[in-house]
Amino acid sequence: MIRVTVELLPFGSEVNKKTLGVAHIANDATGSPDVGNYNVALTKFGGATTRGSWWRRGKVTGFKRVGACLLPGMVKAVEVADAEAAGVGGAP
Repeated sequence: MIRVTVELLPFGSEVNKKTLGVAHIANDATGSPDVGNYNVALTKFGGATTRGSWWRRGKVTGFKRVGACLLPGMVKAVEVADAEAAGVGGAP
């Protein structure tokens, strides 16, 4: 699983940092060595809550792993989760 945490550091201060969100990207074990399929869950933090709540969920299918950079895969995961939440479908 890949976990990406987004934090706000006011004036660069680690002491006052606030977590804005977390992306969880997990291999669903249905792919091949060359192509992966992933479940995605995004957590959003904010307001008075100190715990995150599931904000978006989705699935990335057909991600070509061989020679791929990780960042485009993470961006695709967020796009898919957002599209599925909006009711316009997921990955192609």
